[in-house]
Amino acid sequence: MLTLTPDSAQLYNNLAYALASQGNTQQAIEYYQRALQLETQLSVAITNLAAFMPRRQSRKSNRAAQKSCCAQSSLALAHYNLATAYGN
Repeated sequence: MLTLTPDSAQLYNNLAYALASQGNTQQAIEYYQRALQLETQLSVAITNLAAFMPRRQSRKSNRAAQKSCCAQSSLALAHYNLATAYGN
């Protein structure tokens, strides 16, 4: 699929989600980051990436969660991730 649409941020986000659900966290993070390189305000990718960051780097997690809330303030998951980021 990436061969056909290598510039699809949504595709990278979906692949990252699939990888994360299989437990391949590191590669999922890389795909979320690639999605955000292609579309910097893709709120679902920001939110998904923020979900992984608390386990790794709290400062980056806080910034990612804040960006997610700003991008889509009505998304409950974005607010949950923000609370989780500051709770760690």
